[in-house]
Amino acid sequence: MLLEPAAAERAARYAIAAELTDLHRTLERMRPPLRGDTYEAYRGFAELDAAFHNAIAEASRSPLMADTLRRFRAHTHGYRLYFRAYDS
Repeated sequence: MLLEPAAAERAARYAIAAELTDLHRTLERMRPPLRGDTYEAYRGFAELDAAFHNAIAEASRSPLMADTLRRFRAHTHGYRLYFRAYDS
């Protein structure tokens, strides 16, 4: 909650046109709903989600922020998987 909004704000300020285009393309690929409640169904979405967030972090032009967010990715992914199982 502290790092990603700051990275997004910086990315909004510093991203170049090609980065914005790539972000939009990634979002479009994430739009189709997940089919089924299996890891395989979630895997493609999770990979695109990670790419999207990494692209925002890189566009922030802060190597420290981008590296920190990359390191947290595994933790946030595990958190989402764990709490998704108990959300039902």
